[in-house]
Amino acid sequence: MNNNPIVAKVFSMKAILDKINSFLFPVPQEQDIEAIDFREKFISLSINKNLTEHVRMNKVIQLEDFQGSSTQFILFKENNHILSKSYKDKKLLTLSQQEDKYFNQKYVEKVAQAFHFSIEMAKSTLEIPSEITSDLVSETRGLEWIKATLIVLKSAVQKSREDNDFIFEAQFFSGQRTPEEHFQIRIQCLSLDFLLEFLHDGRLRISSWDYKNLKPDSKLPPLFTGEFVKLKQPVFNEFIHLLAEMSKAATKF
Repeated sequence: MNNNPIVAKVFSMKAILDKINSFLFPVPQEQDIEAIDFREKFISLSINKNLTEHVRMNKVIQLEDFQGSSTQFILFKENNHILSKSYKDKKLLTLSQQEDKYFNQKYVEKVAQAFHFSIEMAKSTLEIPSEITSDLVSETRGLEWIKATLIVLKSAVQKSREDNDFIFEAQFFSGQRTPEEHFQIRIQCLSLDFLLEFLHDGRLRISSWDYKNLKPDSKLPPLFTGEFVKLKQPVFNEFIHLLAEMSKAATKF
């Protein structure tokens, strides 16, 4: 054992500096996708198929909590290799490459769970009674427009599953960024964009855009806007069918 007081001071100073560094620059812990908890999170999903000749699939799961901290998981298939990355507040935590076809399964399960969790949250929010008066004729027209529009969209999503060469791009968002904010779901699929706002007074407000060039445009006015009280349940049921198709397309590698 070294009893040299100078050496002891050096080690003591190093220990102090290590503690300071660990406090100022903490090493993030490895994120496990299987441990994801969707509660009190703003969920973002990005699914892209056939982006380029080499990248066949790209899946991104991002969760943001009420404090603004974000966790991100990325999975992509490139040249028959499956690669995954995880980030915490934009800092890379893990990077791995796999050739095991079963490696994708935990991503598949989490994507499906994200859709299911969001649907169940929306259902519970729709149970809030509303005393707002509404025009049943207007709501019925809105429901018919949504039905007709989603038939075409669901057909395109189904085709993306059946045709391996079909380009498929979709973004899905749900949740609240703050406890005070109302719950919302946003669906950007192919050229269509739907925003579903579950208002605190029990109304369901829906806005829709159609991006002809497939690029979101914040200056473009909505193609459709409508508020639903009496028919909010059947209206959301139409979106459940769309989300079910999107979940199937998103979980097929």
